[in-house]
Amino acid sequence: DINSDVSVKQALAREESFFRSHPAYNGLAKHCGIPQLAKKLNQILVQHIRTILPGLKARISSQLTAIAKEHAFYGDPVESKAGQGAKLLNILAKYCDAFSSMVEGKNEDISTIELSGGARIHYIFQSIFVKSLEVCNFVAESSVMLHRSIHHIHYH
Repeated sequence: DINSDVSVKQALAREESFFRSHPAYNGLAKHCGIPQLAKKLNQILVQHIRTILPGLKARISSQLTAIAKEHAFYGDPVESKAGQGAKLLNILAKYCDAFSSMVEGKNEDISTIELSGGARIHYIFQSIFVKSLEVCNFVAESSVMLHRSIHHIHYH
């Protein structure tokens, strides 16, 4: 119909005539066709929206609450450059304090399941790093290279 330049109105009339006149669709003609399909799809969409909307509202509300808490954490907006610098310095100081607490094992959210903070760093250096160095024979190679470097520095 598109290639034949048939108008939408004419195409809908042809479709309706086809469903009414065809013996297989004669009893179902009032349920067939593009207008009925559009109506049914619209009903399905509306029902889906009604089903999803309460959960979506709840998610949006919880996200807005979380963002409001984060916004409150940073304080009110500061317009001056000096005020912005002071605020950034304050945020960085809080970050440093939180990081230091974590490394020292004083973090409030410390895990009891796995090592964290300074204990994790100690484990990595003492268990993993040392073992990997022992596998590689860097000590003998390093001492020769160190000796050559010292010799090169003093005599050249």
